[in-house]
Amino acid sequence: MLSWIWFIVASSIFGAIAMVFKKKALSKAHTVEYLFAFKPLELAFLLLFLPFIVFKIDFHIVLFMFLLSLLTSVALIYIAKSYKHMELSMIAPLHNLMPLFVIVLAVFLLGESISYKHFAGIGLLLAGTYYLESEHHLSDWKTPFKKLKSKYVLFLLFGFLLSSLIAVSEKWIISSVSPFTLLFYHYSFQSFNFIMLSTFVYGGFKDLKHAYKTSWKNLLGNAFFANISNLLYFFAISLTFISLAAPVRRLSSLFAIFLSGRFLHEGRIMHKTFACAIMLAGVFIIAL
Repeated sequence: MLSWIWFIVASSIFGAIAMVFKKKALSKAHTVEYLFAFKPLELAFLLLFLPFIVFKIDFHIVLFMFLLSLLTSVALIYIAKSYKHMELSMIAPLHNLMPLFVIVLAVFLLGESISYKHFAGIGLLLAGTYYLESEHHLSDWKTPFKKLKSKYVLFLLFGFLLSSLIAVSEKWIISSVSPFTLLFYHYSFQSFNFIMLSTFVYGGFKDLKHAYKTSWKNLLGNAFFANISNLLYFFAISLTFISLAAPVRRLSSLFAIFLSGRFLHEGRIMHKTFACAIMLAGVFIIAL
């Protein structure tokens, strides 16, 4: 088996564990408070790999990463709001819609064409999403569409749209810097953004103190496993095309559903697992 596949499957497992800790941390903190506490922790864990971080890189790459961090920060806020107010087992399968956003962006921004294979994959993604939002029976076929209009579902989808733009940009950057260096600048700029936002708009260090007091274990677990997951992902995309690695990473949604049933005691796990399996089939068809 190719080495990048090992990296991406491991990234999926650690990413699913990070999702559980994230959901628990957000149950006791508001969105910006959580991000203000979480991002510096991610940065602190990454400094364990200090010998592998290169600080002297081209200014235009640093500037591009800072601009990208602003976009990433917006995406993180919207996604975190959804995590706070929705069940993880409902959020995780919706992560599989990311390839759909990538395809749409590729068509409109890059002028790429859509093949029959893409249409088949998109069809499965939409079918899986419909089934996910349905109840145990489909007596009222309009119900899933009504649920998809939920404010927090729309927040999540908007975050995914921004994340698709970010993912394409990261692939360009990873050809110039190492995964450790990319994550260092990512975390540093994002930490700065949330420090500024919290200080001037929210409660500042009072929020930071509250977050660590109420949920330090979950924040530590989230930062540790998210770091490992991200590092493994960037190593994978440095070895292969993002169009191959990103869809396989979506396996984290399946792992997250099982973990949410075990550790968060969420319901309808089999229903959500089946919906996720349909969507994953669409993802892999698109990636083939």
